[in-house]
Amino acid sequence: MTSLTANYDESWKEALTEYFDSFLAFFFAEIYQQKFEETRTMPLLSHRSLRGMERGKEIGALQNARASVKAILTASISVQS
Repeated sequence: MTSLTANYDESWKEALTEYFDSFLAFFFAEIYQQKFEETRTMPLLSHRSLRGMERGKEIGALQNARASVKAILTASISVQS
């Protein structure tokens, strides 16, 4: 015997996915327009650009760590002598 399970959420999810932008545009026109303007004016970065930015942050962090270690070693050596 097979049992049927009710799927009450699927139709709501489909409706929200399909009509959400229209809903926002109709009931919240100012907010929807502002969202649209922000997406138009923001630059699009490719995945490669984002990886390059992250790599630059990592290199900067390494350089800062090296400078800190060098300063600590220099101070330690000057105190000992």
